[in-house]
Amino acid sequence: MRHGSRAYGLWPYAASALSALQLGGDRFTSYYERARQIARALQRIDGIEILPNPVQSPMMHVRVNGPRDTITSRMMNFARKVGIWMFGGPYDTGGPNLQRFEFNVGDATMDFTVKEIGRLFERVVGSVR
Repeated sequence: MRHGSRAYGLWPYAASALSALQLGGDRFTSYYERARQIARALQRIDGIEILPNPVQSPMMHVRVNGPRDTITSRMMNFARKVGIWMFGGPYDTGGPNLQRFEFNVGDATMDFTVKEIGRLFERVVGSVR
């Protein structure tokens, strides 16, 4: 009897995860601690909510109040001008004025201070209405 439905098809994810653990597993604790610090800083920005709160891993969901088109446009313009891609496009939330993004903490994120990350978020998604 097979359990887990399509688990047989998930082997590429398992191989990738094993590789990541072998190459950088010693950094995961620092990623997690930085994610907690970033989450606390982002919670202070008007119109941003972090889920789950407190964060449980080096990945968090950032919910932003504002129209999808406006936020996406600001994100793209910021990436073009400054050369920093902060997060992918928003996920559908079922409402026109609430957007959700995944924000992952890894090597690239560690190159910025928590304060710098907060300022970047304020520039891209702060005061969007």
